[in-house]
Amino acid sequence: MKKHLKRLPVYVIVFGLLAFLIAWCASMLRIESLTSKYYSDFEYAYLQNTMINDVEYFKVMECDGDTAKVYYVTETDGNLLSFEKNDEGWKECAWETVWSENGSASGVIWPFWYQGFMTGF
Repeated sequence: MKKHLKRLPVYVIVFGLLAFLIAWCASMLRIESLTSKYYSDFEYAYLQNTMINDVEYFKVMECDGDTAKVYYVTETDGNLLSFEKNDEGWKECAWETVWSENGSASGVIWPFWYQGFMTGF
């Protein structure tokens, strides 16, 4: 019995790491699923924002049918755009630069998997 009590801190740490990895993988699967499902809806939606061009890739972070958050990555920055759906389609309603090589966000890089984990749970 004492042998198992001595190993309890190790068990707690391993369980904590496994729980984090499972939650992180679940959020990544959710993001990939949403991106696949809504790819054609948001492929060119970033063009509504005149400050973003030459998108390398994007990921749909959240989408409930009426609102969506999409993470667009260019060569020099990452932007989280919020959209609302109306009769004409998706309309941009908010924009946040998550990271940038230039300006006040210089050197701060939050990849989409971090944003997905933080918005998913």
